[in-house]
Amino acid sequence: MNLARAVTIEDLRRIARRRLPAFVFHPMETGTGNGGGPIDNVSSFREFRFLGKTLTGLRPVTSGATLFGRESGSAFGVAPMGYAEYFRLKADSHMAQAAAEANVPFVLSGGSNAAIERIAAIGPQTFWCQLYGTRDAAVMDDFIARAREVGVATLVYTVDFQSMPQNAWLARTGLALYGRPRLGSLPYLLTQLLTHPAWSLEILRRPGLPKLEGWRRYAPRGSTGAEIHRYYRAQVPAPQNWFDLERVRRQWPGKLVIKGLMSVDEARRAIAAGVDGIMVSNHGGNRLDSLLPPLWVIAELRQMLGPQFPLFLDGGIRRGSDILVAYCLGASFCFAGRAILYGVSAAGLAGARRAIHILRTELEQTMAMLGISSIAECDANMIRRRLPLSGTLTT
Repeated sequence: MNLARAVTIEDLRRIARRRLPAFVFHPMETGTGNGGGPIDNVSSFREFRFLGKTLTGLRPVTSGATLFGRESGSAFGVAPMGYAEYFRLKADSHMAQAAAEANVPFVLSGGSNAAIERIAAIGPQTFWCQLYGTRDAAVMDDFIARAREVGVATLVYTVDFQSMPQNAWLARTGLALYGRPRLGSLPYLLTQLLTHPAWSLEILRRPGLPKLEGWRRYAPRGSTGAEIHRYYRAQVPAPQNWFDLERVRRQWPGKLVIKGLMSVDEARRAIAAGVDGIMVSNHGGNRLDSLLPPLWVIAELRQMLGPQFPLFLDGGIRRGSDILVAYCLGASFCFAGRAILYGVSAAGLAGARRAIHILRTELEQTMAMLGISSIAECDANMIRRRLPLSGTLTT
């Protein structure tokens, strides 16, 4: 299948899987532990069904949404994804450009290969930036200062990265990102490189694996990509507490979103600390495979927050209808991660564009079938949750 024939995110996933070696694709796909976290995130959307509206007349459909007073081209954006250029050269830039062209927000990962300064120049109106806490507080302070200098409008402070997870699948291979492979794993490594020539040649054309350019200035001068990676891992994850959130709020004058909260009590405390929005997320299922899917807690948080407070969902979106499910349950906006990463892994900028186009087209087609013309018309009356054993519907 070529890109022109890709009509679903699953099509892009298949293209990406063929292009990428297994030691690259499977860790991205499975997250941590038994790999169930990402699967649960996706499956959570399949538990819901819609109740459509009829006799509404034929009306133009628009999937745009208002986000912090600015009109977004659609009701979703691109979630932060670290080490993206490990999957495709210039992946961060490609995703940022595709998002800017579609007028949807792009969140640059705190573990990105591209530096803040490079991405900010691509789409300043749609550029958001993720912030991780660091063991050296001066490093986090400098990241905040850099975000201010380049004009980032929204900072996404991520608080659910408390310890370093391990990907069981990758550990079994004897391979590690930026690490030397074990001698016994070399035949497997060479086989994968030879059977995935497009990825291998792209890697070989540049001097080593892509560096974490945003972290270059903090590592010792002249550090290699592996040394910058080790410095980053020495800084992140770092112990964080509520005083750190208050400290970030004091330093950051723009919109501040906290990412990774999953409980009502923590949401209340974050609001008291002055955050402007909450992004419900379990880190894409990458941190702990037994965490609740974000979709399960959206309705509870919305009930506590009231109708107006910005509440975002990140995790498990693979179809346009998934975005509508989240909106009906109370989300103000959605962010897609792997769905866009499949696209950029498959075909670079063209693939990122295709992924955004697919989600937006599916979203608008679903809206038309349900008899609504704008995302603001979504509400809890349009959705029911299936009982898994009987297949019946329940409110």
